[in-house]
Amino acid sequence: MAAFLLGAVLLIVHPHIVPSRPAINSKAETSQSVQRELLKKTSQKNDFKENIHSNGSCRQLPQTIIIGVRKGGTRALLEMLSLHPDIAAAESEYFPLDRIHIVDGDKLIKDPFPEIEKVERFLKLSPQINASNFYFNKTKGFYCLRDSGRERCLHESKGRAHPQIDTQLLEKLHEYFHKPNKKFFELVGRTFDWH
Repeated sequence: MAAFLLGAVLLIVHPHIVPSRPAINSKAETSQSVQRELLKKTSQKNDFKENIHSNGSCRQLPQTIIIGVRKGGTRALLEMLSLHPDIAAAESEYFPLDRIHIVDGDKLIKDPFPEIEKVERFLKLSPQINASNFYFNKTKGFYCLRDSGRERCLHESKGRAHPQIDTQLLEKLHEYFHKPNKKFFELVGRTFDWH
């Protein structure tokens, strides 16, 4: 849910986020050269590598990665049991840590604006998102988006109560994930309140 909220906020509210397949006007005056120039300017502005195809679409390889993380023990079983991948070697060779932004998914759900603000700064975007873009939906129990007077919430399947988990099982999961989490914290240079 946190990752979806982050993506939705950036795409809905921020004017400088460009989809990988921009909508192209099919009228005759929209020539391929105009399309290429538009995509070239967009790519330079947003620091993207591009591959323009004859149909006017492009594939963009972002120069940054944004990862949303949450504590284990409250997610689906497969997510709880998968350990953090050993990415330290690949990270330094292919993607330096200063090009990766880690979003605290728990904080994003509890108070989305400060986390979104950090993402804007990381992406070097002019501030467009403010606290008024969010409102707390008491019925759903989480924050929703407000853009130009229009309110949007995640699907009704989101925000439902999770089943209670026995405290002994949570403690076992905490012990099980302690070493991989510690390794992850060292890798990203910060800690998260996951106990």
